[in-house]
Amino acid sequence: MSVTALIVTRSVGEVLPETINSLKTYDFEKVIVVSKIGQEKPTWCDLLIVEKGSLGKARNVGVRNVDSKFILMVDSDIV
Repeated sequence: MSVTALIVTRSVGEVLPETINSLKTYDFEKVIVVSKIGQEKPTWCDLLIVEKGSLGKARNVGVRNVDSKFILMVDSDIV
């Protein structure tokens, strides 16, 4: 079963280390981050998309970049 994790945040730096570590315990096909502030892509994610706008718009941008059958949307501060 293919699952992609999608995180929408204002800044990649806001993603808690505990969140990143908890994502590593599962075999996700990809981890995609949609952020309002541009930064270098961190090594723990497969794709970083910079998109300004509402939460819903950012989620839709992320979803359009998913190839897997399922998507897990995770907040940046969820463990």
